[in-house]
Parts: sequence; structure tokens; C-alpha cells
Amino acid sequence: MSDDPDELRARSKQLAKDLLAGMQQPTSPERAEYERHKEQQDEAALEDYYRRTGQTQDRTPRARTTTEMQFAASLEPCAHCGTTEPTQLDLVGGGDYWTLTGQCSRCDRRRLYGWATEGNPLHGACPMAQLGDARPSQIIRVGQFMRELDRLLPVVHAEPAELEPVAWRASLAAMHRAITCLYELLKFVPANMKIIPDTNLDGDERRDRAMRRERYGSAWLQSELDRLLALEKRYVADAPRIWALEEAARPPETPTRGAIDRASLMAHQNWVRAGFQGPGRLDVVGYHGRELRLAAVQFERAYLERVMFDRAVLEAARMTDCELRDVSVREAFCASIQLVRAKIVRGTFERTVLALAVFDEATIEGTSFTLANLERSQWRGAVVTDARFERAFLGNSRLDGGTFRGCSFVNADFHRLVDGIMATSTGVRFEDCDLRGTRWDGHDLSGATFVRCKLAGIRGRPTSVDGVTIEAPDLSPAGDGSMIGSAADVLARWAAPP
Repeated sequence: MSDDPDELRARSKQLAKDLLAGMQQPTSPERAEYERHKEQQDEAALEDYYRRTGQTQDRTPRARTTTEMQFAASLEPCAHCGTTEPTQLDLVGGGDYWTLTGQCSRCDRRRLYGWATEGNPLHGACPMAQLGDARPSQIIRVGQFMRELDRLLPVVHAEPAELEPVAWRASLAAMHRAITCLYELLKFVPANMKIIPDTNLDGDERRDRAMRRERYGSAWLQSELDRLLALEKRYVADAPRIWALEEAARPPETPTRGAIDRASLMAHQNWVRAGFQGPGRLDVVGYHGRELRLAAVQFERAYLERVMFDRAVLEAARMTDCELRDVSVREAFCASIQLVRAKIVRGTFERTVLALAVFDEATIEGTSFTLANLERSQWRGAVVTDARFERAFLGNSRLDGGTFRGCSFVNADFHRLVDGIMATSTGVRFEDCDLRGTRWDGHDLSGATFVRCKLAGIRGRPTSVDGVTIEAPDLSPAGDGSMIGSAADVLARWAAPP
């Protein structure tokens, strides 16, 4: 290589020209992909560094208080049945993530709502009628508050003195919730502005604001809040009138009487042996019998009202011709219980084992068997009205000649569980029942009648549908009567392969 300065300068100029030309040429696809990937890696590394060193802002939406979490959960429908009916939710969690969970009041499936939190939500500051401190909510959007406000305001009655107790309390509850919405919406208006800005709204919310701009302004929100707070004082002043009306309408409490103990059960047994004559009949009102062990006990012709048998053992108990009113038998073990010709009113057997139970010729009204195990139970000639059997298991059950009116069997299971054991509903009659999502494979439906029943989502091939009668079946998924089918439509569903 020459040491001539002029030659070195010439070579340097040429190298610079070559570099500049290379930079101006189009980038190859491989090079472009490499550079894009490298840029993403660099950004991720920087973000991780800033996060670890506390130099970046946490953008995770966080709940401030348990009250805010409960309000947010109340705006969300059940993921399984779509209901927005309130239900009892328990707070579970730790650190900076907590959930609300509980059983849906309608379908009994689990509802679960979780949020990141600012520590323990039980310790968050929460002024009266608000959901948290002066900052706007991060877990409830402006549009959600606005939609809830739109729902509530028409329910609030401006003249409390004109209302009866039920309507009065509904109006007051709506007012309290509307007041909360207004307090929280005002927090979305910055101190130096008079309206909720674009930065706090999504596209749908901006369009709604464009159509009714006034409602997004602090002036309207504050005036409406002031109006409801003043109206609340009038409701408070009117409260003694409502209390007096409710007290006058309250029926006198039935006094408690009797007990379920060794002496009373022995006396009742002697009364049965005496041909149901003389003293000793079991007559019990208002008794706590939780977790009692009463297997094979004789209750024939007893009268039980407001008795609790939750988690009790009533295996093979004999309750023939008994009258049960407002009796609770939740999560109990009642296999082979005899309830022949029993009268059951407003009872509950939720999550109870009733395998091999006999309800022949029983009369049952307003009773819940939700999630009960009714395997191989018998209902021959029973008359059941307004009862709930959601997700109950009735495999190998015999409903021959029974009548069910206005009952809900949503997602109940009637399929034959064990071969060789009859699973029959010969001559059963269902009127105005909700049978959506029920399973019937292996069940004999000979001579069964379905009148105005909801039958969307039925599945499983019965062993027989000879002589079945189907009138005005509702095949709409929502059970709203929008798709009334024919008997042929229902039979085609039962005939379809699994």
C-alpha cells in the first residue's frame, strides 16, 4: 500500500461514498426482519430495566377497595346463565391480587371476578356512598357507570310519600346506587376541566358523549347528585311511615313448639303403633336439627314446619304421609327415604343425596332439588309444582304417571346410568316446564306429555318415544318463546346421534 497522502485521501473519499451508497440502497428482507426483531428485543430489555429500577409507571388497572370490587362484579352477568341477579360473593386473595367468588343465585354455577389491587382492598379508604378515594376508578369504565345510571334513574320516584313499602325500598336502593355512580363519574373530570375528556373515554363512550354532551359535564353530574342527595333526605323523613306499614303487614311469628329428640321420637312411634290415636304425634315448629343422625327413624304422619335438617343423616327415614313446610334438608344424606303421599311446601333439598328416594303420590310445591342426587328415585303419581331441579341427577329414575307443572329442570340429567335398571317416564306429564339442556339417553318416554315446555338443547336418544305428546315446544335458546317448534322438531333432536 502506498504512503502517498493524496492517494490515502482519495481512498478515504471513495470509502465514504461507498458507505453512503450502501446506506441509501433498499434494505434486504432478511436485514429488515433482523433489525425489527433486534428493536423489539432492545425495547423489551429497556422496559424490563426501567421496571426493575422503578423508572416506569405501572399501568395495570387496580381496584382500590372491596366496595369497588363488589360494585364492578354487580355490573357483570353470570358467565353461565347471563343473569345479573345479585348473589353472595366472598373475598379471597392476598398480596396485590384478590377475587370475589360465590354461587350464582339462578344457575348455582360458580361466579368468579378477580382484579389486581392496591394491597389489601379491605384497608382502602372509602367515603360514604363512594367506591374509593378521590381518584377515578381503574376497573370500571365511564360507559359502565353511564349505562347503570341510565338504568337506575327511571326507577327513582320523586314522591316517596306516594309509594308502598316494596316500591319505596326499590326506589331508595336505586337512588343510593345512582348517587354512587354520580360521585364516581365526577372523579373522571379533571380539576381544570368541565367535562370528562377524551383521554378517559373509548370510542363508544366518545360517540355517546357526542350525542348527549351535557351528561358528561361536571355541571349536570353535580346538579343531579345534589338533586338525589336532597331527595334522599325526604326518603329518610318518610321512613317511619314505611316502617309502620311493614310492621302492620308482618304476620305474627308462629311460636316454636316440640322437639326432635329421643323422647319425642319414641312417643311418636308409640302413636303410630296405636293406630294414630291418642297423644304422642310428632308436631314440631321451628327446630334446629342440623347434622342429626336419624337413619330409619319413624316420622309417619308427622307435622314439621321450619325445621332444619341440613347435613343430617335421614337414610331410610319413613316420612310417609308427613307434612313438611319450609323444611331445609341441604347437603344431607337421605338415601332410600320414604316420602310416599307426603306434602312438601317451600322446602329445599339442594345438594342432597336422595338416591332410591320414594316420592310416589307426593304433593310438592315451591321446593328446590337443585344439584340433588336423585338416582333411581321414584315419582309415580306425584304432583310437583314450581319446583327447581337445575343440574339435578335423575339417572334411572321412574317418573311414571307423575305431573310436573312450572318446574325448572335446566341441565338436569335423566339418562340411564345402569343397564338392566328401568329408567322410565311412562305417562309423565310436563306442563310449562323448563327442560333446556336435559339429557335423556336410555330413558323410556312412552306416553309422556310435554305441554308448552322449553326444550332447547335437549340431547340423548330415549329408548322409546311411542305415544309421546308434544305441544307448542319452545326451542329458543333463551327460552323466550321466539322459536315455537313442532313435535317433529323435538323428536328429530332426540333421534339425532350423540
